[in-house]
Amino acid sequence: MHGFTTGRTGRASALAAMVLLSTSSFAQAGTPVTRVTGTYSYTSISGPKAVSIDAHLTDPVKGNWHFTNLDTGLERGGPVTCLVVDGQDVWIAGPATIGDAGAFIYLRDEGSPGSNDQAVTFIQDVDLGQSFEELQGWCEDQNTDVERYPLDSGNLVIHASG
Repeated sequence: MHGFTTGRTGRASALAAMVLLSTSSFAQAGTPVTRVTGTYSYTSISGPKAVSIDAHLTDPVKGNWHFTNLDTGLERGGPVTCLVVDGQDVWIAGPATIGDAGAFIYLRDEGSPGSNDQAVTFIQDVDLGQSFEELQGWCEDQNTDVERYPLDSGNLVIHASG
């Protein structure tokens, strides 16, 4: 599992159990914790977005996400319930406590100052019956069938545990 760490809250899964047994990335008292942080904007085919992330790979995962569609002013946000870090790639999912729809976020950290970082955020389509569990599954399965977009501004940072 080269550089692969994962965490989640909620129902038990074989993946989480396997990772717990095979990695030391889960936080214990006094040990460093892998974190993913960033405040950034990007423009996708549906317009400009602003996102902030602060996620900690602990057991259970801790952190928050916040999303704003800059064209419509639509805001969503909430806790992080899934965080997977594999090298420079990051998958995040979390339900909404701001608004009514959770999110799946797929990131690539190309280093500071963030000029080559990439991101995309999918907001759960509740009108079409999409469940948050589907987005949680995309995170757990490390879905790469989505296009990431270059950042317009900001920076993503993976703070790897020692």
